[in-house]
Amino acid sequence: MITFELVTPQILSVTAPQELLPLIFCRYQEHYESPKFRGKIFSMAEYKQWYVHTYGQWSYVKDWSAFNIPSEILRPFVNGDFAPLDDETEGRLLNPAISALHGTTSGYIIGTVNRTCADFKHELSHAFYRLDSAYKQRIDTVLSLHQVAVSKIKQTLKKMGYCNEVLDDEAHAYLLDNDNRKIIPTSYLDIAKKIQAVFNEKHGGIK
Repeated sequence: MITFELVTPQILSVTAPQELLPLIFCRYQEHYESPKFRGKIFSMAEYKQWYVHTYGQWSYVKDWSAFNIPSEILRPFVNGDFAPLDDETEGRLLNPAISALHGTTSGYIIGTVNRTCADFKHELSHAFYRLDSAYKQRIDTVLSLHQVAVSKIKQTLKKMGYCNEVLDDEAHAYLLDNDNRKIIPTSYLDIAKKIQAVFNEKHGGIK
């Protein structure tokens, strides 16, 4: 079952089972943040071929469990540049998202298996980083005060498959989570606490 629910007038939450969610979001997400495919038009077959070559197998559905995209990423899909869309997966996102965010000058779409999972706050923070300039400014100030640590986090994120353009945003979201020691070691706890304090002050009441 797929659900569509507005968290705020600008943020759309999409939930779907783990076996379906990555297939719904794959091309939208990778058009946004893949170091190989960002800003490019590509078929699902092309992406799968690259993924297998890069990671050894097509494990995308197991590897990724949550997603986030600015609404403008939908434009080439609306224009037919990515046609044909698979009606059973990626095609199920486009029209409901357009309808839900109709009238917003800028919106954001997040995808998780449900709204109570740990991933939900992580993805929500991406939306606020994009849509709330005051929040972004305060987060960027925290990151700028810890450049050495943040640089190491960003190096790890690049190896995970994130493009340069989203590294600051991703670093902030993983610091907010503070639950992946491969990315955020315990020595970075004070940075994580600062990020969490900004989030809780600005948006902690939104669920």
